[in-house]
Parts: sequence; structure tokens; C-alpha cells
Amino acid sequence: MLQGLLSIDWLQFYVDCTYYKCTGGIRIERQVFSTRQYKYVDYIYIEDILTATLAYEPHSSALKEHTGLLKFSNEMLYHGARNRIVWDIEEWLGIRIISVSRIDLCYDFQKFKFGLMPATLIYKFIKHDFFKIGQAKYKLFGEQGATIPYSYLRFGTNTSPIAVYLYNKTLEFKQVKQKNYIVAAWEQCSFDPSLPVWRLEVSIKGNEVKYIRTDSGEMVGLTWDNLSKHDIRNDIFFSVVNKYFEFRVNDGQIRKDRMKRVELFDNAFNNLLITRIADKADTGRADKIFIKKLELLNTELRGDDATFWEEVDNVKDAFIRAAQLEQWYERNKQFWKAKATV
Repeated sequence: MLQGLLSIDWLQFYVDCTYYKCTGGIRIERQVFSTRQYKYVDYIYIEDILTATLAYEPHSSALKEHTGLLKFSNEMLYHGARNRIVWDIEEWLGIRIISVSRIDLCYDFQKFKFGLMPATLIYKFIKHDFFKIGQAKYKLFGEQGATIPYSYLRFGTNTSPIAVYLYNKTLEFKQVKQKNYIVAAWEQCSFDPSLPVWRLEVSIKGNEVKYIRTDSGEMVGLTWDNLSKHDIRNDIFFSVVNKYFEFRVNDGQIRKDRMKRVELFDNAFNNLLITRIADKADTGRADKIFIKKLELLNTELRGDDATFWEEVDNVKDAFIRAAQLEQWYERNKQFWKAKATV
């Protein structure tokens, strides 16, 4: 297995601050500035260590009163007491976590599978030796004349529900500022000191994207109860990479999906079905089309692989529940089956 380090690099919650207060051991510093969305910005110190920033009390009535965003400091995310602090901070501050607003999961490593260097992957993508599957709009950073000319490749915008980006973390530390607590974590990974450390980062915003276990149909919610567990973070991270950072070797075929896949990692994980389910009417229609296709696939092509078809059924059932289309499905499934047998 390739050597690497999976971490949380950004953690921000949407919170209810109706009963916000300061308790013993906590020091709050009100800042003189505000944000575009919120009136107040407080720095939260625990034992004189900056632990989190709370922006709250919306300017606009379009946002719910007494709500805000609680963002934990980067250094705290690498602290051994991180999980306990996140669990306890609701009680310490008198706030209530409503949902995860944003989480960034990152994997620090030096080489892809079979020795492929990250800079080489970027170069081959730019030269069209590798094709990206799916979203192909990207941002690229580099430096003419540098030893490693390409140092950053990103897919997805700042407003995308999911963005994935690869960049040279060692170079960033040299050009900006080294974070010693991250370097200390690297030292536990036996990285080759002669090679740079690269980071593949997944940024997830909001709850528009759903994650479904194919073996059980269980929805894996983007909650701290789940994200505090390493195995679930591992499944989410590598499932997103598997879907949104997929490359194929350009062999001249017309269809990219028939080209050989570029194998990046051999890390063990349970691959999750990743799908977007929204409340908009047009998206609801797309959800119905997807459910109908799964039902007809099940009816028309069912074979002897019982495990595979059980997983298809689990995914379909979970998707129906997530989209809140149970009644619609029950009304229509009999007509689909009737048409399929004609």
C-alpha cells in the first residue's frame, strides 16, 4: 500500500447561536470587523490557544436569525484532542451544530501507484496523454523555468459542492509559510526527504451531494458523528477521488470511458455511490428518470449475480428515500414493469 496521510484540513459548521455564551476555560475576543453575511466575528480561545472563529447574527433577514458559521483553526484539526473538542464545544459555547457547512479532506503523499509522479500526471493531462473523465474545466498554476513547472491542478470552482485539487505542498511551505504541526505529522509517514510532498485535497460544501453504501443502501450523512471516524472519512475521500479525479490513457479511441484507467492509489476503501439530490423541480425530474432506469435495468437485465442486483436494489431504495419519492415510486413502478414485459 502506498504511504500517505489522510487528514481534515478545513472544518466549518452551520450553527444555532440563540443561547451562545462564554463558560469557564473559554476566552472570546470580539473582532472590530464583520463579514458580508454576519454582523459579529468572535475568536474562540481554549487555554489561550486560538481554537475556532465564530461569525454569527446575519445581516440579512433571508438567513435564519441567530445562526452563524463556526470554523475550527487549522492547527486544532491536527491536534490529538480534536474530536473531543468538537464534541464538547456545543456545551462550552451554548451553541447547536445544525450541519456541516464545509469540510476539506486531504491526502499527503509523494508518488502515485506504479511510481507515477504527481507533476508527471499534470504534464500528461496538459499534453492530452491523459484524459480527465467528467468535469474538465480546470485551474493550473506553474512557474516557467522551475524544476517542477506545474505545481497545482484544480477541478471545480469555489462554489462547486465538490472540488478536487492536487498541489505541491512542500513548495507551498517554501513560498508561503511552513506549518510545523503538519511537518511533524509527515515525519510519522517515513516520506523520502529527497522528494516533495504533494497533497490531493477534496473540498465538500453543504449537503447537496449524497453518499450511499452500495452493499446496504445506507445513506452516509455528512455529520460529525460520521466524519470523526477515520474509516468513514477514508471511504468518502477515496470515493470522491474515484469519481471526480479519474483519468484515462489517451489511446486514440473516441470514447474516453473505454480507455485504460490511470491507477492512482491502491488504498483499501468501500466505494460509495455519489449523487446529487436537490429540491428544484428540474432536478426532481432527473431523479425520477434515474430511478426509472434503475427499475427497468433490474427488470430487463437481471442475471445470476445475486449480490450485484441486491446492491442495485439497495442503491435504488436509498435514492428513493433521499429524494422523498416513495409514493411516486409506488404509484408508477407497476406501469414500468407492465411496459417492459410487453
